[in-house]
Amino acid sequence: MKRKFGLFLSMLLLAISPYSFQSNNIITKNLNVLSSVYAAPMYAPTDPVSPGSAWTYGDFIYNNNWVRGLSPEGEAKLVAQDGYIEFPNINPLNGTTITEVYGSAYSFRDAKKVKLPDNLETIATSFLSDSDIKEFTVPGRVSSIRYNAFDNRFDTKKIEKLEFDNSNPSGSLEIGEWAFNANAIEGDMVLPEKADFKIKNYAFYGNQIKNLTLPSNPIEFGYVSFARNKIENVYNFNPKVSSDSDERGIFSENEIKNISFDKTSSDITKIFEKMLEYNQLKSLEIPSRIVTIEEDALKENKGWYNDNKKVALYIKDNGQYYLNNDTIDDSNAQDYTINPVLVNFQIQDKDTLPQEIKDKTELNIKRIRSNSDDKDITARITEDYENFKLGDKLELTSDVEGYKLSLLDDSNQITLDPNNTDIVQDTSYGDGYEVGYKKADIKVKYQALPVELKIELVKLVNGAEQAITSAPNVTVKVDGAEQTVTQGTTLNAKYADEVEITPTNNTSYTVDKVEGADKDNDIYKISLKGTNVNRAQDKYTKTIKIIYKDVVQGGSGETDGGGGTTPVNPTTPTNPANPTTPTNPATPNTPNNTTNTGTSETTPVNPTVPGSQVNPTTPTIANEERTTTPTYQIDELPDPNSPNAPDRIVVSDEDGVPLGTYTKRINPDGTFEYVDEDGVPLGATKLVKTGDEFPQIPLTIASILSGLGLILIKRKRR
Repeated sequence: MKRKFGLFLSMLLLAISPYSFQSNNIITKNLNVLSSVYAAPMYAPTDPVSPGSAWTYGDFIYNNNWVRGLSPEGEAKLVAQDGYIEFPNINPLNGTTITEVYGSAYSFRDAKKVKLPDNLETIATSFLSDSDIKEFTVPGRVSSIRYNAFDNRFDTKKIEKLEFDNSNPSGSLEIGEWAFNANAIEGDMVLPEKADFKIKNYAFYGNQIKNLTLPSNPIEFGYVSFARNKIENVYNFNPKVSSDSDERGIFSENEIKNISFDKTSSDITKIFEKMLEYNQLKSLEIPSRIVTIEEDALKENKGWYNDNKKVALYIKDNGQYYLNNDTIDDSNAQDYTINPVLVNFQIQDKDTLPQEIKDKTELNIKRIRSNSDDKDITARITEDYENFKLGDKLELTSDVEGYKLSLLDDSNQITLDPNNTDIVQDTSYGDGYEVGYKKADIKVKYQALPVELKIELVKLVNGAEQAITSAPNVTVKVDGAEQTVTQGTTLNAKYADEVEITPTNNTSYTVDKVEGADKDNDIYKISLKGTNVNRAQDKYTKTIKIIYKDVVQGGSGETDGGGGTTPVNPTTPTNPANPTTPTNPATPNTPNNTTNTGTSETTPVNPTVPGSQVNPTTPTIANEERTTTPTYQIDELPDPNSPNAPDRIVVSDEDGVPLGTYTKRINPDGTFEYVDEDGVPLGATKLVKTGDEFPQIPLTIASILSGLGLILIKRKRR
């Protein structure tokens, strides 16, 4: 009976006083009571929790297998130990192993460093909330870190270093909501391997974690669980989707540059809503099983080209790129693009090409895509980042008249094959980015299309062209290369070549003109482009006709364009003195002037010219010949050996008075000269003025005076 009463009394003391172990005296009394019934307790209140430790069992408050807080002696010791706490491994009252710690009424808020029980399994709510802890290691046996356990949202005191013991990979771990919220955890965080791992909402929200390595086994994530950190790299991302998980915004508002998806399980087919929004992503590699990008999953990232805010998603399985570009429809996507390639077209020898090509900024390309999305596009020559994807076939089409656009090997198709590093290169961004972008530098060339250039030598006979074979040689210069051609010669030229033609004359023919050419001195010039050439499939043709005229020996005339003989313009004869009709033919003229009576005028009497005088008739010259025969002053005569020299000229003095008409004649040595109607070369005799300025009256007076002089001499001799 006595033993039963003692047991009852001890239980009553424990029941009526939850805080019965708040003094060593009470603890001692209780232990003494119990010891009267049972064996003595395992440890005295003054016993150290471990050999040599300053902390004793009496410094803590217990509740079966967990520590609830500090006794008054423990609170004083916490100050004395400058914030260091070493927890006991067992409950000294009953020997129960301590597996849980709980921060009742923020008992441990002044703690700076702790040594937890060896067998700790649960870190309870508010255990070290708003404490001074700077570093903390989660024991391997811990399976639960409960709500708000290390939350520091209301204090500037922050955990800066958090580590996990990885000694229990077969166990489980659940990190509760807000567990490590609003601390200053920085640097690298490596989560332990666990068979079952859950990270609840806001668990690590608002820290400064830089690199996060997740376990190989799947993790059940909660809403924004790692948001608002400074994470740059996420490794082994492998989410476990369940009815309790919430993957929205897991890594939002970080500085993520790299996140790997190659560990994700086969049931993961999407990138979750807001999961990676507001980060620094440029490019990602994702498996082909991911077919959905949820709303705002990649919103407001850097983007793969010049901060364009579009993340490049390269679909890759087992090291091979997946080229089916319709796996994910990105046609209306604002935040991402699938398998993009930055294409640069490099035009070879651009400086030697026409200005039209030098000034080009775009090319016409036919893009052929595996999903039948074939399209004619206008691509930028430099850094086209919008139009091309891996696997696209590009077909070059020329957009410049007269030129063919091709690759350097003369083909016009190329495929953006990621496995052909001669075409597509993996280009690094640098600055810590592990996944780069795809780039293709495509060398192209503009080739002038060939022009088949034919030379024809013709003359006109009765208005029709007649080929001639005995025409003089013709010198033709094509693109700087000079050669001599004859009738029917065909030359190989290129579009836009400049052709210079220098024809010569011989004893039979002289050049009349070169059809369609511009004349510059003695050279005829034609540019082989535009309307000057004719398109014939993949080349052009051009026939240049050199038109000649016949030359007649001796200067008597030359064949005109109608096949007849062009008459030599008759030389205008020197006008003789017009004979004066005698006043009275029967009466000999008095050799001196006679004054008429009753008149005030003296009429000179013209001498009578013997014989019947008839005014000479000026030959009739056709109006066309009058208008086409040029007149040259004596000191500005043309060179008869020039191909452009006229066949017939009128020579005048400096006052414009005609001196005679001259015709071009070829000499035996092949040279030309001008001769008059008597065949006398121009310049061999002194030209006499002709026309109305002939000195008729002075010569008449001189003749009369000479006659009178002869009469006087005869009389004197008699």
